[in-house]
Amino acid sequence: MIYAVACKSCGHVLDKAYKQKERGPDGPAGPWTVSDEPLTPQGRVPVLCPSCGALRNWRQPATKEDIEKFEAKKTRIARAVELTKAPNIDGMFKVPDEVRTAPEVKIALSNLFAPLEGETLKVAQALALKVAKSGFVVSSEEWIEMYDKAVAKAVADTKTETKKVKVPA
Repeated sequence: MIYAVACKSCGHVLDKAYKQKERGPDGPAGPWTVSDEPLTPQGRVPVLCPSCGALRNWRQPATKEDIEKFEAKKTRIARAVELTKAPNIDGMFKVPDEVRTAPEVKIALSNLFAPLEGETLKVAQALALKVAKSGFVVSSEEWIEMYDKAVAKAVADTKTETKKVKVPA
């Protein structure tokens, strides 16, 4: 198991120690930066959280749940970045008008809906409307994750229904 610390405010996890740059020949020591060395209980961590700026608000050591939440957040952000690189015009026409959301979420929806057609598209649009009307107050990355799961569920549901239809009785 690795040793890590977690910010109590935002959940950011640090597992690398901080090192100070060597003192130059004519000046003071340099700034503290992240090193490649793993963090130990005696290792240095910054006073401020690099993610949210909270002051001395570290949980030492980080729990397994803290690390799992942070890893899930990193994968969610990576998927959101992948889906919001560029809008897909064909997919934009498939997004229901009732979905009122942030522009980056609309771009993600256009990329999710672009390859869908027929019954799969109808089911995905219906599930997207349910997600849109859910009333949750979450970040854009979490909205994108919810829409992504809704589209994946629509694709899976229509695949199982087509298998049921194709099997002769």
